[in-house]
Amino acid sequence: MKKIFSKMLEREDIKSLTKEIVNNKHYNNLTVSLPFNNNYFMTNHYALFLVIDALMKFELIIEEENLIEEYISQLKRIAKKMNNYQDIAKGINLLISKTVAKLLNINNYKSPESKKKILRYVYEKYIVEGYFYYGLSSSNKNELDFSGIKKDGFILDSRLSEVNEVLKKYENRNVIKRVESDITDNFVVACYFAFLGPDYLEKFATSGIFNHKSYDTSCFYTKDMHIFKENLEKYMNNKKVKTEERNIIMNNLLEVWQEDSISNSHGYVALIKRSYLKRNYLKDIEEIIENSKEIDIIESMAMIMESRYTGYEIDHDISSLYLETVALPSYQNILGREEKRKVEKIETLEEIVAPEKKEVIYPTPKKSASYGYASILMLTGLLLISIGTTILIILSNLGR
Repeated sequence: MKKIFSKMLEREDIKSLTKEIVNNKHYNNLTVSLPFNNNYFMTNHYALFLVIDALMKFELIIEEENLIEEYISQLKRIAKKMNNYQDIAKGINLLISKTVAKLLNINNYKSPESKKKILRYVYEKYIVEGYFYYGLSSSNKNELDFSGIKKDGFILDSRLSEVNEVLKKYENRNVIKRVESDITDNFVVACYFAFLGPDYLEKFATSGIFNHKSYDTSCFYTKDMHIFKENLEKYMNNKKVKTEERNIIMNNLLEVWQEDSISNSHGYVALIKRSYLKRNYLKDIEEIIENSKEIDIIESMAMIMESRYTGYEIDHDISSLYLETVALPSYQNILGREEKRKVEKIETLEEIVAPEKKEVIYPTPKKSASYGYASILMLTGLLLISIGTTILIILSNLGR
């Protein structure tokens, strides 16, 4: 499923459009309407997410491949005129309205009866049959496939907990922590977390410890380990971190970075049916449709598709059986740098020290228990749980 969305992302015209949006400073100053802390990435790339969101809306609402060409052509024209969030949103809502009208063989999409038909169709597709979303990194994909979305969040590696304890001494708060999962009805929000993932890196990014202009925070979405290391060095120098603690921070983070193949990672968005969550209706839908005769259709469309749950805390684990996933391109892919990076050698802290400081020798800490071995055991156990859950569901269905 979700084949159209993937096909659209692979098109050369979409690749060209997304690359232009990322590289053109004209798109870097859009006002962000979403409540994020330390949202430097969202501020600079909001236009990119809005375009990707428009492609997902085509998948969910239109679903007709013969309409892709015209839809993308109009989307590109909207993107060229981008000045602010409101104009983009209105342009995309109007594009969807016109495309649905064509799909339903409606000639005049502005007439009261036509607007009602279009709005009911959009409501059925986007809300009744629609989805909530959960953004994640490809580094977490195996865990998601085995255990689904855990209410308590992704398991935090013991080495990252150790790093957090050190950083906590200098920040007086948790920087890398395991937090309870929440989902969203806003695909843009899910994309944001997917690009900043994996989960622990996103927490590190949004902690704000690299907020000063002297840091290069691009590493969180370009996944450039060398820039990340330089930021760490600068941070530890500024904070006058002790030698042994510097080793813990640097070596542990870089070990996990390599094991999770962060440099070659990309985003995923998990989709959860609104019906599964019992959130597939709007109480005021009849009022919205009835009042549409008095207002522009794009305003009525906005009332239906606007986000009502930027962050929705789940009250139980969501099994992978109830999830679908769609892949997002990596930031490097969008820039056209598609070649795989070579596995980067993990250096100990004494190897990273500048040549003029080579006389300073830092002790290399003992490595913690093998994460790879622990992961195999964990995934084996999760597989058994998953099989057991599947059998229970089958038996339950047979017993109805």
